[in-house]
Amino acid sequence: MSGIRLVRSHPQVALFTCEDCQRWHYDLDTGKRKLRGEKPIPRDPGERLPCFKCPRCEGEEKRPNSNADLSERNWRAYQHYRECRAVGRFPDDPIVRQNASLIRMVEDAVERQEFRESIMMLGRMTRGR
Repeated sequence: MSGIRLVRSHPQVALFTCEDCQRWHYDLDTGKRKLRGEKPIPRDPGERLPCFKCPRCEGEEKRPNSNADLSERNWRAYQHYRECRAVGRFPDDPIVRQNASLIRMVEDAVERQEFRESIMMLGRMTRGR
């Protein structure tokens, strides 16, 4: 799963990286570190990771997938894209155009996938009628 796809489909999980999750306990529903009092709870060495239920981890093995992590630079580019798209104005800049094009391609792919999944779910729901 790409970083932008993760942000679109599971924004709470996109708030932290696989590396962070290997070091600290996170609530996968909120994206926040779990706390004991006011201190984050560290993960014990060898402790089972929550990859089996994490949407960023794909495939049968369900293990950490750092390829789905957005770098700080990519986060800023994606946030800039969202702001520009929200107001309908993009700066006339070749890098902004290139980034916007790449981000839009991923967003379109996510929308197509969501549409396919919705159609499949609808088909399953109406089979018994």
